[in-house]
Amino acid sequence: MECLSILLSRLDRSSLAGVLSENVKRRAKAIAGGWNPLLEGLDMDACNGNSLEAHAFLQLLASFAVVK
Repeated sequence: MECLSILLSRLDRSSLAGVLSENVKRRAKAIAGGWNPLLEGLDMDACNGNSLEAHAFLQLLASFAVVK
């Protein structure tokens, strides 16, 4: 997902719309919606790997333009 994020970040909005269909964005948003409650229950201050979970969640949001 990190490589995809780098690739997509170099595209302008009109090009991005051609690469990511609305269906893909809808599916990514649904995944993020299911993931978000899991993150709320994590102790983000603990150094036991939870930060990787948060990082992956944020990459999902950015890579698939779930939030603008």
